[in-house]
This record gives sequence, structure tokens and C-alpha cells, in this order.
Amino acid sequence: MDFFSLEIWQYALLFVGGLIASFFNTIAGGGSMLTLPLMVFLGAPSTVANATNRIFMFVQSGAGTISLYKSEPLLWRDTLVYSVPTLIGALIGAYSASIIPAQAMKHVIGWIFLFAFIMYIGKNFFKPSTSDFNIPRWLRYILLFVLGIYGGFIQAGLGAILFLVLNRICQMPKISAMGAKNFMIAFYTLPVLIVFLLQGQVWWDMGLVLSAGAILGAQLAAHCATRISTRAVMVIVSAIMLISAISLILS
Repeated sequence: MDFFSLEIWQYALLFVGGLIASFFNTIAGGGSMLTLPLMVFLGAPSTVANATNRIFMFVQSGAGTISLYKSEPLLWRDTLVYSVPTLIGALIGAYSASIIPAQAMKHVIGWIFLFAFIMYIGKNFFKPSTSDFNIPRWLRYILLFVLGIYGGFIQAGLGAILFLVLNRICQMPKISAMGAKNFMIAFYTLPVLIVFLLQGQVWWDMGLVLSAGAILGAQLAAHCATRISTRAVMVIVSAIMLISAISLILS
């Protein structure tokens, strides 16, 4: 196992970052927009940060699933069926990410963050005429496969998109969609983590400290899930997207 020794204040920063990111992820998504730049700031190569982030994502998504399940049971049949194409896509994306040089990955992450920010802003100016999209089930599987590729490659921001797909396109109730989103991410993240482990790109101490914060963050989010606005969370996440994008692109 690979470890990278940090000072106490750096571990404390990772713990708090994991808590906040987990809160965001459980409610809507986008927590990786915080954890990835945080690990790069603390000295991890971008490829290592991307790989190590999967420990956090697995623990956070698992904790989020359990916490939200106590509020509203999952729609298990649909959730499991939707998890399969997402997993297949994620394995393809993870292998692609594992062979990219670190400096190139840093810029890729930065440009993806910037694109995600532009998409979020654009969504607020160009709203669809209806709140739901009724598309064939097979097309949902293709969409989830494509999202899986992205999730396996970088993960950042996928939770927010996946929540919208499950809630608006797959027409799951809000809390059920939150729980399904967390379960699906945990479901594919463990195999994806194995891909990165085989490449020697995981730093366990960073990942485990982030994960400790994630457990507390998921519990706090579950208590607030029915009272907090996902829109408000995404406004904060979008600001983090922009700041992170600029810092990664210019570094």
C-alpha cells in the first residue's frame, strides 16, 4: 500500500474537505470538485489524486446510501438494473484515466471543471419546457453507460448529473434518486478502485482521512436531505468548479 506522509494540519484539512464534499455529494453531487484540487494542493500528482479519490467516493457513497435508505427505501429493481451499464462504462473510463500522464491529467481535470461550470450556468438560462423527459428505457441504458465512462475516468461532478438523470429522466422521487445515485456510484467505484490499485496510483492515507470525514458528512446530509435545496448546494459547487478549473489549468 502506498502512503504519503503529511503534517497534522494537512490531515485535518483533508478530513474537513471530505466532510464538506460528502455533504455535497449525498445531497446532489460535485464533491470531487473539492477533493481533487485539495489533494493536488497537498502534493499528490493529478493521476494519484484521481485514483485516491475513489476510496473517498466508495466510502461516501456507501454511507450516503445507508443514511438515505433510513429516510426512504430504494427502488432496488430499477437501481440494480441501471447500475449494470454504468459499471461497464466506468471500467472503460478508469482504464483510460490510469494510462494518462500526470501533467496532462491535471489540465484535463481543469478543462472538465470549466466545461461543467459553463454547462451549469447555461442550464439556468436555457430551461426545458417540461420538468421531466420521457425517453425509451434502452436510451436510458446508453446514457448511463456514457455517464459511467465519465465516472470511471474522473468522477468529478457526475453525482449531480446522475441525480438529475435518475430524478428527471428515470422519474425516481427525489430522495429515492439520491439514494440510487449513491448506491450506483459505490457499486462501480470498488471495481474502478481495483483498476487504479493495479497501476499503483492510490495513496491510502489521503483516501482514508477523506473517507473518515465522508462518513460524518453523509450522516449530516441525510438529516438535511428533505430540508435543504439541491439548487443551493449546486450554486456553491459551481463556484468551487470555477475556482478549481482556473487553478488547475494555469498550474
